[in-house]
Amino acid sequence: MFALGGAYSLSKRTLRYATVAHVRNASGPNFSVANNNPGTDNDNLANPLRGHTQTGVNIGVNHSFRRRALSEPNGVNRRTT
Repeated sequence: MFALGGAYSLSKRTLRYATVAHVRNASGPNFSVANNNPGTDNDNLANPLRGHTQTGVNIGVNHSFRRRALSEPNGVNRRTT
């Protein structure tokens, strides 16, 4: 199996990512690039046929939303005097 991936920050809380993976099976196994267990489910369509290869691509955007602190009602930090 061969995998190559990378990430790029668009901002302080936003990240772009991409991964490419390739697996080449011999005549017996049927391993997949996906995170699954081929030995327990013989009807698993995510696995390639025995002796075949499979290539997968994973791309996406990850954004972390800011959580308000308990002392910030409605997003505004107010002081009492």
